Amino acid sequence: MKAHWAWAAKAVLLVVAGGVLAACTSDDVKPEPCPRLLVPFDSAKLTRFPAGAAGRTVVDVLHEEEFSSWNYGCKYDVDDDTGIGEIAAEVAVDIASSRGETNAAGVADFEYFIAITDSNKTLLERKTFPVRVEYPEGVPQVVWRVEKPHRLSLPVKPGINGYNYLIYIGLVMTREEMDFRRKNR
Repeated sequence: MKAHWAWAAKAVLLVVAGGVLAACTSDDVKPEPCPRLLVPFDSAKLTRFPAGAAGRTVVDVLHEEEFSSWNYGCKYDVDDDTGIGEIAAEVAVDIASSRGETNAAGVADFEYFIAITDSNKTLLERKTFPVRVEYPEGVPQVVWRVEKPHRLSLPVKPGINGYNYLIYIGLVMTREEMDFRRKNR
């Protein structure tokens, strides 16, 4: 059985559409490729307004979230004889959450997603994860960190490896929030 971990970390300083992440391993053998991890621009930042609020300016914001960083790695577990096995990928995210002017409760509730597609962008799996951020008194921004990395299992066989999959992470939003994001790029 082949088994090795390849890790990459990416800080989100600019909104990124994705790219191949660098991988490293202690083996002298070239590591198998991890699936590409992508953060679609439209789902990288969420601005939420209070329900029913007419205004859409900075003073009307309830809270805003955006990915501040993520850690990502993968491990192949493949039978040397058959070439059949799996890629175990792990994804951990950090999300910066800012309290808006209208957030009297000091709480932000939102969700993020992790989706897996094949190389043709056919959706294979999508999961959402709820988050609740509580802002300490007088603290306008916190960074929320997932406690335990999400583990994804992707099948491999001869001719199918990490290049055949894409992993997307993003913030879940309503159509109105998506339109606001697109309008205020």
